[in-house]
Amino acid sequence: MYLSRVFLGFFTFVTVVSAYVNCSGDAAEGEKWLSNTGYNWTVRDVNPTCIFDDSLIQNVSDSNWNSVLGKGNWIVELTTSNCPVCPFVRALMNDMSHQLSNITELHFARVYAEENLMTSTRLLVTKLPNILYIVNNTEFRVLPFEFLTHKLLRDLYTSAKFTQFNKRDGFFSIGGPLAPLYKVIGIVLKKYTDLTKGIPHIVMSIGVGVFSGFLLNMMHSKKKRQSGAAKTK
Repeated sequence: MYLSRVFLGFFTFVTVVSAYVNCSGDAAEGEKWLSNTGYNWTVRDVNPTCIFDDSLIQNVSDSNWNSVLGKGNWIVELTTSNCPVCPFVRALMNDMSHQLSNITELHFARVYAEENLMTSTRLLVTKLPNILYIVNNTEFRVLPFEFLTHKLLRDLYTSAKFTQFNKRDGFFSIGGPLAPLYKVIGIVLKKYTDLTKGIPHIVMSIGVGVFSGFLLNMMHSKKKRQSGAAKTK
């Protein structure tokens, strides 16, 4: 009886200590930052010490998307540097990556959409932030914002591996037969962005205007020729 209590006490001590040593940061600073966001972070049971520690988040880009996410179970955050709620969601993701680190088969990744146009196009990103659950880069599910708590995600993952969430598997979805086409479109847009990166915006606007005018003139001339040919018949 005495030994069982000792072991139980030791196990509880190890569990409590591990909850505080699995991430690095200043708890007071984190709590102050969370309080200033205006979001109710206490109901999500966030550990303020972990919100700035992104050491367990894999940064994913256009160049390493396939190699990183090609195998395994990933919670992927699609974000941007200039949206109001994105910093708060990034903080939640940082915290969850540590809180769920004992689920060794579950990994966390982050994609900055504005810097990785090809990836954003492939995933048909329509709003940011966006959280996806991706398995072997073939199965895609959307994790709603209201479910972003480590306790809830732990329960849902251990019980059914997130099958409770909607799966993107329609014909036009990122997991559908058109996925290779979205990839090609993303590559084209990425190349176009790279080629035009050094061109001033006003020059681009003039160039697009001239090209559009040229196409409209061609279409108008063709229509006139067809109309003239119809009258002579």
